[in-house]
Amino acid sequence: MRRVEALAALTHDPGSALLREIQACTEPGPADVSRWRRAAPTEMVAAAMDLASGRRSLRGRRHDWAELWVDREGAAQASDEASAAWKAARLAGDQPLIDLCCGCGADLLALRRVVPAARGMDLREDRTWMASRNSGCTTITADVEAWTPDVPVAHLDPARRDESSGRRLHGWSDLTPGPAFVARMARELAGLAVKLGPGVDIPADERPGGSELAFLSRDGTLVQAVLLTGRAVRHPGFNTAVRLGEPMEVSGPPLWTASMGSRSWSTAPAWGRHIAEPDPSLERSGLLPQVARTLGLQERAAGLGLCTRDAPPEGHPAEAWFRWFERVDVLPARLPHVARRLRELGAGEVHVKVRGRAVDADAWSREVRGTGPNELVVLAHRTTDGAEAVIARRR
Repeated sequence: MRRVEALAALTHDPGSALLREIQACTEPGPADVSRWRRAAPTEMVAAAMDLASGRRSLRGRRHDWAELWVDREGAAQASDEASAAWKAARLAGDQPLIDLCCGCGADLLALRRVVPAARGMDLREDRTWMASRNSGCTTITADVEAWTPDVPVAHLDPARRDESSGRRLHGWSDLTPGPAFVARMARELAGLAVKLGPGVDIPADERPGGSELAFLSRDGTLVQAVLLTGRAVRHPGFNTAVRLGEPMEVSGPPLWTASMGSRSWSTAPAWGRHIAEPDPSLERSGLLPQVARTLGLQERAAGLGLCTRDAPPEGHPAEAWFRWFERVDVLPARLPHVARRLRELGAGEVHVKVRGRAVDADAWSREVRGTGPNELVVLAHRTTDGAEAVIARRR
């Protein structure tokens, strides 16, 4: 039985009943698997178990996780709903569109809602079957790199993971399809959105002219980067930081980098009364100084990211780009001294936030938890004076 045949068999009884039973069993044991294999072909059982695992891995990222047709590998690449909707809004219009490397169709589902004629393409037959099932769109099983553009707009999701080993790929040159294909699509299409891992660095000389690079965050976590060209661009040549869900966006030239900071932004000689931790999209996009300076914030050390001022949050809209803390104490980052000070402060739950591998976050988290009534935060990092730990309270 081919994999697509096994998946199709799960759409109706007795396969759908088998799928419901497997999905309800969150920790199947050998006895469960043996029982299922006596009742159905091995290929059907394997497909149902993979589907159930993929769906469960999407909990918290998508509200429709329990209905999507998605295997474990496809779920790892699938966009969350907010990211997919943001990209779809940039590509919306009356012109037909194709989702290249559509995977299981998480992005295609969002694109179908804003583009009247959307279709998908992927090299794997099982993925195009799932994408069509999820989105209701026509899908094609073919080699994306051999595609000759016949529509003006595309979304592209290059592979960022070696599916044979599961190893995540981080380099621009590691993408499949690679930079040459991206460059060709940018030249030939009227609009293009390329989904990237947020850690992928595009060499300056390989970034398409007039393109926009957006970094999307959700709930304080970077979820993806998006390279936009042609009609998908709203801020040519700029980077954009996006907080999904708010929604909040800011665009401009990148002026800041982690570790190097910004030449045009002065650092604070000491911590003020309040500390502001920027949203990761603001840091990754290099736009931290533009927003921080509007709030009178200074970086404590060049490239650290953590900012400070004496005044507490006052309701300015830009303050929502930061998590705010009230400073309690500043110590050298030596675990015994910090743990003792936390006990003196009546610490109970302690959240350790580390930058630049200044300390071992796991070891510190185990050692600094106390039995007191106070919830505190330890911000461990390096400055020009060495490693330090700031004890703070959340605002």
